[in-house]
Parts: sequence; structure tokens; C-alpha cells
Amino acid sequence: MLIWCVLRIVFPTGKPWLSAAVFLFAVLVETTQIFPLCDLLGVDNRLLRTLMGTSFAWGDIVAYLAGCLVTAAGDLILTKRKIGA
Repeated sequence: MLIWCVLRIVFPTGKPWLSAAVFLFAVLVETTQIFPLCDLLGVDNRLLRTLMGTSFAWGDIVAYLAGCLVTAAGDLILTKRKIGA
């Protein structure tokens, strides 16, 4: 959601692809967590390990999908209101 909000600042007008792009990015990041990337890179810092993630979870992908669907619906509603106004 935070990434989507930052991108909406950069692209203030409704972009239909924005939520899909954020979802694909989130899935890519989650998928990299299948591999022990932190261990391979020798990352010992707890904060950095938390930010990078150390475990893959299907539930996270479902949560990303739900969030992106909400943002896409919000964009559609706002776009229709602007067109109708």
C-alpha cells in the first residue's frame, strides 16, 4: 500500500496499470524470499533482514493481492467520479 501511495504521488492521475505493477513487484520480492538471500549475502543486521524478508508465505501474496484490488477499485471509483463531474 505504501509503494502504491508513493507512486500515486509521482503519477497523480489514475493509471490503470499502477496497482498491477505494485502487485507484480510485491510478488517478485516475496518470491525472492524462497531463497536464503540474506544468508547468501551475509546480512547480519536484524532490521535489514526484516526489510528484505527471510521466509516465503502464500498468505503474504494473498494480502498483497487484496491490497492491490482495493487500490485498483479506489482508482476506478475516483476516475468515474471525475468523468461524471
